[in-house]
Amino acid sequence: MLSGREPDGVLTLKLGSLQLCRGHHGAAAGAQPQPQVLLPLVGSLCLRKGNLEQILRSPSELLFLPAGVPELHTSAFHGWRLQLSSDALTAQLLCLSGQQIPRSRVQRWLVEARPVSSAGGALLSQLLHLLEGQRGEGARLLLAVGFEELLLRLLGLLFWGDLLTRTPQAEAAETLQATRTRILEHLQAWIRAHLDTTIHVEDLERVSGYSSRSLRNLFRDRCGISPMAWIRRERLTIALHLLREPSLGTTVSGVALAVGYQQLSQFSRDFLQLHGRRPSAVLRQSMGDG
Repeated sequence: MLSGREPDGVLTLKLGSLQLCRGHHGAAAGAQPQPQVLLPLVGSLCLRKGNLEQILRSPSELLFLPAGVPELHTSAFHGWRLQLSSDALTAQLLCLSGQQIPRSRVQRWLVEARPVSSAGGALLSQLLHLLEGQRGEGARLLLAVGFEELLLRLLGLLFWGDLLTRTPQAEAAETLQATRTRILEHLQAWIRAHLDTTIHVEDLERVSGYSSRSLRNLFRDRCGISPMAWIRRERLTIALHLLREPSLGTTVSGVALAVGYQQLSQFSRDFLQLHGRRPSAVLRQSMGDG
């Protein structure tokens, strides 16, 4: 371990794979070569990603910054900046999981910025305070007793403890939900591409691989209505857009056919029920506005 104070009063330390720096840090933007943990000791730290902004306040809030993410920006702050080794951090997370979590999943955790608010931030600050001024025999002793591993494990629990303790049942439920979401999104995209045709429940079963009962449950759970009601709403939503922005020659009957209605009277009734206006009135107003 090396310890020293640079001319601007910044304290720099090295402990095994960890590089630590305490003092004032300027604003940073763009991809970092290594993952980092930022711990403000005084005041606050601002994280920006696009139009989103989050404020972290000392001393209980800290931030994990992944490597190689160019759109992340951090404000100037006073506190600790810990530069980590991705390999060492991954190894400790696998150890904490009892080798029950695949390495590929752990590595996916490390590509997302992760702010946390925890009393563990104060504990981390106290542990880092122990490192200040350590040289020679004291530094070798800290390495010998596994102080580096202790810090990495503490960071692992602070940032990813909820993921590490997730049960296999919870993982299975999450996978199931992700599968249902993917199937629903694929099916909705197919429906939108075929709204000008007649769509039957059998078509939905064929495209999704789900039974009619499973489809009904999926749509009611995610959309609050049945599959056929969702299709009808999509047809009428597109119809409203076509009537509000008509082109030369637009007619109500043409719009009805374009969104899959074969009977104009049924289209008019459904349109009035959903939008509170007759399609002819919407088109007439749009033509007048133009």
